[in-house]
Amino acid sequence: MKNDSPDILLEAVGRRIRVRRLQQGLTQDAFAQRAGFLKQYAYRVEAGQQNLSLRTLHRIATALETSIAGLLEGVEADTPYPRGGGCKNESEK
Repeated sequence: MKNDSPDILLEAVGRRIRVRRLQQGLTQDAFAQRAGFLKQYAYRVEAGQQNLSLRTLHRIATALETSIAGLLEGVEADTPYPRGGGCKNESEK
């Protein structure tokens, strides 16, 4: 996997979700049940193997008693992407 891969971002988000789940004292089974997921889906989320929609992030945040922003806080520090989005507009290319 290359460092500029979107998978790096998914892995960082998955780590944040796992940390929050553990802070809540939840097993993967309990987390999956709260979020309305199968345990296998919860595993894929935490492993960074599942692309997440905003709806799914909202379900996860609700299950973990936090906000979407709370889940994503600090994710940029865990990735090689620059702060501020890292996307260049046409004039910067």
